[in-house]
Amino acid sequence: MKKISLFLLFTFASILLSEAQDNAKSILDKASSTFIKDSGVKAEFNLQVSEQGRPKGQTDGTICIKGEKFVMDTPESITWFDGKTQWSYVVTSGEVNISNPTREELQTINPYLLLSTYKKGFTYELGKAKTFRNKPIYEVTFTPVTAKNGISFVTLYIDKQTFHPLFIEVMQDNGSLSKITITAYHIKQVFSDKMFIFDKKKYPDVEEIDLR
Repeated sequence: MKKISLFLLFTFASILLSEAQDNAKSILDKASSTFIKDSGVKAEFNLQVSEQGRPKGQTDGTICIKGEKFVMDTPESITWFDGKTQWSYVVTSGEVNISNPTREELQTINPYLLLSTYKKGFTYELGKAKTFRNKPIYEVTFTPVTAKNGISFVTLYIDKQTFHPLFIEVMQDNGSLSKITITAYHIKQVFSDKMFIFDKKKYPDVEEIDLR
């Protein structure tokens, strides 16, 4: 009888775990499909970075996204990506680095790409947080089954009503932790393709360094 009881207990626990993962993934699926339907997105954010538990700095910025293309602007740097080529302008150095980044490299710059990469090779878990900035949320954490892209885990706070991301936390294997709070979110924005390409005319004194 004891063996049967233990078997039933483990079976019940496995079912609950499976259902919890299914529910968490369905929330991510809804957030991902909503992001795609929103078309052009402009988000304002606050980024806080720490390493091994020690604060390394924070900044505010904006990111505009159109499909695979994006431009991210902070006081320290501006990054343009047109779907193939990336231009990274660092204000203090007066240089712009030109590269053709991998998808893994892009994820460290544009966290919204995580909304399209969670579908394979991850486990999912619903968290306990219920509200964030006075809004009802889903808390979802996804963790790679094996070492993947240097990411240990990603936690998202997703608005229950709109399914827009409100907070993104990314822990990397090297101990670097990024916390991104979305302070404003605008959808159905119209962006021209030129917006995602570095315009040398606007930065005539910038030195271009081609790393391709």
